Amino acid sequence: MHDIVQTANATTALVAGPNGDTKTINSFGSVMVIDDPLTEGPELGSRLVGRGQGMYVFDSMNDFSLLLSFTAVFVKEKHNGTLSFHGADRILLTKREIPVVGGTGDFRFAQGYAFIETASIKGFSAVLKFSVTVVL
Repeated sequence: MHDIVQTANATTALVAGPNGDTKTINSFGSVMVIDDPLTEGPELGSRLVGRGQGMYVFDSMNDFSLLLSFTAVFVKEKHNGTLSFHGADRILLTKREIPVVGGTGDFRFAQGYAFIETASIKGFSAVLKFSVTVVL
């Protein structure tokens, strides 16, 4: 998942900030809307498998933690449908876990979890590796 922030080709938009601030992207109260490419590998040029569409909110006053809520919308080549993720992403940890709370199409009634690892960071942008386990 390529979360591209504050560039000409940004896939993330700050829509709300603390006390109405629409410039501070990484502090308590910041709300980001995402439409991130999901690729097979960590390179942006890797084969596109879908888009991560949703939002994350900086929801901790004492830690770098996000409420991450998004849907992985897959292209129809291999899998048709979506997987929905919702939970805490404690971004400073090497490996984090987030629940899979549902799905559609090939993933209807999916339940499970995903491990998230940060593959790379450049400025505020990040490439995230998801290892997903689901039960249908």
